[in-house]
Amino acid sequence: MIEFLKKETRVDTDVNIPFVKLTSEKRKITRQKILLSDGNEAGIFLDRGTLLEPDDVLVSEDGKKALVIAEDEDVICAKSDNWNTFSKACYHLGNRHVPLQISEKELCFLPDKVLEELCRRLGLKVSRDKRPFIPEQGAYSHHHEHVSSQTHHEH
Repeated sequence: MIEFLKKETRVDTDVNIPFVKLTSEKRKITRQKILLSDGNEAGIFLDRGTLLEPDDVLVSEDGKKALVIAEDEDVICAKSDNWNTFSKACYHLGNRHVPLQISEKELCFLPDKVLEELCRRLGLKVSRDKRPFIPEQGAYSHHHEHVSSQTHHEH
């Protein structure tokens, strides 16, 4: 079994490497068994707290690679042409610490009937869709690397 021990940000356009489709929740799991597009089984063994993002490349110790792709998920999308209405919806959902994917005047979240109804009451047009879900990481999240104990470590 291939063991992926680190991730890299994709810099090349090599489309000939195998890929793995992962949901937003699976991209948070640092130790898991996966099935690659070429049929090979592999394991992900990353440092705790590592978040995989679409287009990241998993790398094994012997140089094997696999591309991370966001799997389509059932999502609820809420839209408004009014920035004030849209901002209020972002505020209320953000206040609940709900993972949100935010684009211009549209926000998407994983299915939740209470939140879906809240968006309707706030005046947004709500629909269901199946697409990659790539939520915002939050203001306090950051890339975290472990450094030698003899060097200064800043956050």
